[in-house]
Amino acid sequence: MFGPKAEAGTVWADELGDGFLEQGFEAGFEKLLAWQNTLSRGKKKLATRLTNYLSDRRHMLNFPEF
Repeated sequence: MFGPKAEAGTVWADELGDGFLEQGFEAGFEKLLAWQNTLSRGKKKLATRLTNYLSDRRHMLNFPEF
């Protein structure tokens, strides 16, 4: 999406990760879906892969429960 060393990508990933850590899976996933809906078709395909990956690992990502 952003490239391997893009600062915008690092900021985005940090903010998304913080959402998962602080608010739990549901809140973080909702932010991810909202972002996905803003993307063009080509980038949306990549975002779908990410959402599927995270969804499959939901049980490992609900940090506030730990």
